[in-house]
Amino acid sequence: MINKYVDLFLIRDFFQALISREGNYKIGWVVPRASPYKRVMASTRIRVYDIINFINSYSTDLCSSLYRKYSHYDVVVFQKAFSKRYQDIATSLMEKGIKVVFDINVNYVSKNITRNSTVTNQQTKDVKRMVSLVDCVIVSTRYLYDIYKKYNSNIVLIEESIPASFFRYSKEHTDNDVLKLVYCGYSAKALEIKPIADILKEKYAKKVDLITICDKDPELDFIKYKYVWYDYAKLPEILLKGDICIAPRDITVEYNLAHAFTKIGYPMSVGLCVLASPVPSYRNSPAILCEDLDDWRNKLNDLITSIDERMSLAKLGREYCLENYSMDIIGKKYIECFNNLIQSR
Repeated sequence: MINKYVDLFLIRDFFQALISREGNYKIGWVVPRASPYKRVMASTRIRVYDIINFINSYSTDLCSSLYRKYSHYDVVVFQKAFSKRYQDIATSLMEKGIKVVFDINVNYVSKNITRNSTVTNQQTKDVKRMVSLVDCVIVSTRYLYDIYKKYNSNIVLIEESIPASFFRYSKEHTDNDVLKLVYCGYSAKALEIKPIADILKEKYAKKVDLITICDKDPELDFIKYKYVWYDYAKLPEILLKGDICIAPRDITVEYNLAHAFTKIGYPMSVGLCVLASPVPSYRNSPAILCEDLDDWRNKLNDLITSIDERMSLAKLGREYCLENYSMDIIGKKYIECFNNLIQSR
């Protein structure tokens, strides 16, 4: 019986799995919570649902679906599923000769992960065990690669993809008197705007407006802003309301150093220029990275006062995202990884 939360995406996935021809290699995906596409947590949407769809559309040898207990699989991927229950399932599958993969995009193991950490000691213990027991670990950033390779020698780096829908939009930059700065992310993390709020208020109060695109109103009391609900289906259009994306992040917190490129990749892919803290995955991209408050002050000024600079960075950013993070690039990395595992049996 199909779970009551299954939406059209999962129904399509269900029937694709049923009609796949004999001889195809089967990839099953275990997720902590199966929800409709629009309501599933972002990492599962990006690293599971979108990849299932790509594999089934692109590959002639692989068939991909959400894991079902009594179905046959050649490879089973556990995405952020690492408790004792999932460890036992993984062990049982491996005993049957099925290749098991753990896909993770979060730093659960470093000390002092975050000042107000929601990561428990049990989670850290479970993740270390899960990483150690599986055949392969897929991580989303080089920073995570270096962390988890201590526990498993077979680590594969596959970044998070940017959907093709984002590249259908392109910001037309104009020389407006008032520019729109966009912050896009979880409401709880919008507090990281605070260190640069004084800069915005003291120098650019009449030159910029701030838009926060969040899951709920972040209720910031230190700066004037307009709140827009984070609607993933309409996110490319919403991002076009802005001129410059800001992505401040406290990089003294180890947890933040593992974040993927997509936080700035989404706005960059629709043609916004980006100012951000120097998160490792942002380096070597066309984002302007700000090491300290003086950097934020000076580089904000450069972008606010120069439309040519904004247009140049916007063009470079779209090209960079398309060349490195499109689904065609990322999806093929998953296919290569799974084929290598199947051939190694």
